[in-house]
Amino acid sequence: MSQSWYLMSNSNQLSGFESDEIQKHYDVFDEILLESPESYDVTINNTPKKAIIQSTTKDDERTILSKIDEIKTGDIVNHKSNDWLIFTHTDDNRVYEKGKMRLCNSTLKWQDDEGNIQEYPCIIFRPTGSGTDTDKYMTLPDKQYYVMVQSNIDTNKLKRDNRFIFFDNAWNTIFIDRSKDGLLTLTIKEGNVSEGDDVSNRIADYIDHTYTVTINNKPTELNTGDTLQLDVTAYMDGTEVSSPSLTFTSSDDTVATVDSGGLVEAVAEGTVTITVDYQDTSDSFTVDVVTVASNNHSANIIGANEIIIQDTESYTVEWLNNGSVISDTIDTITIDDTSLASVTKTGNNSFDIVANNDYGTITVTVASVTNGISASKTIEITSLW
Repeated sequence: MSQSWYLMSNSNQLSGFESDEIQKHYDVFDEILLESPESYDVTINNTPKKAIIQSTTKDDERTILSKIDEIKTGDIVNHKSNDWLIFTHTDDNRVYEKGKMRLCNSTLKWQDDEGNIQEYPCIIFRPTGSGTDTDKYMTLPDKQYYVMVQSNIDTNKLKRDNRFIFFDNAWNTIFIDRSKDGLLTLTIKEGNVSEGDDVSNRIADYIDHTYTVTINNKPTELNTGDTLQLDVTAYMDGTEVSSPSLTFTSSDDTVATVDSGGLVEAVAEGTVTITVDYQDTSDSFTVDVVTVASNNHSANIIGANEIIIQDTESYTVEWLNNGSVISDTIDTITIDDTSLASVTKTGNNSFDIVANNDYGTITVTVASVTNGISASKTIEITSLW
């Protein structure tokens, strides 16, 4: 770079940036991400990213700089094998985004209504009055703490009556502040350990549930190209769960696949086992995937090739698909020259032809509407001599 961007100009600040240099061009910040000794490979909400991590005057706080739209308040940053929670965030320039994050010193752990064990990094603290953002909270009475945690689909289900285990004791939630986007701040008050609390695993009000799961539609055979939506019912302690967290797997994706919603697609011939897992239980079925040959219908008219004048001959019809006999019936019978003979249907698959007094050749045609099959036979009308 044309000039130094990295400064150690403030003895009270462990590092700093020439921010004017950053704001000139986007590519300057990209270059900084590649060359800076403050650039680190991190994960942000479990997604790998590169970010500038700067020390501050507090050991448990860092400043984070990232590309546009890569960070926000409430994000969990894993840096040097530690989890950090972004508790302030500014997006007032067009080159990079800046946030402040604090080291997570515990995890918030609980059992949700479905029996799942949830656990998220958190910051448990009491205001110190030093003026930092996490300290701009009301002073708490003894035996009360704030717990700051990411706002997400799981934590947003927390209620004021939730209890947690910290410091080998039980704590009651007395207030939840949801006013800051991306964050929840719980106020907890020390309580007493109850009989149902699993202190060693830090789960208050733990219930050892009994789970069952059933696949209600288990075909033994599917044709290649077929799809099947699985019908699954899950139970917790004998009560049906309305929206269970299910995991579907296929033993061989080359034979059949199954997506996260339980839609099975038959891919190729073979045998495959489809399994659904729910909590500590599962159900499965094994299905054969076969290829169905395309239809190749035909028919044979079985009977004499000649009829003596004024005689009667009986005929039957054999219906076929790919060479195998199938069930079908005669819908129409016609003769191309009714001056030489007449035809009468005598059964579902039989008919008689009566020859008249003249010699010649006739063609009889039978047809089935059901499978769209037709067949013809040429017959000579001859004399006895």
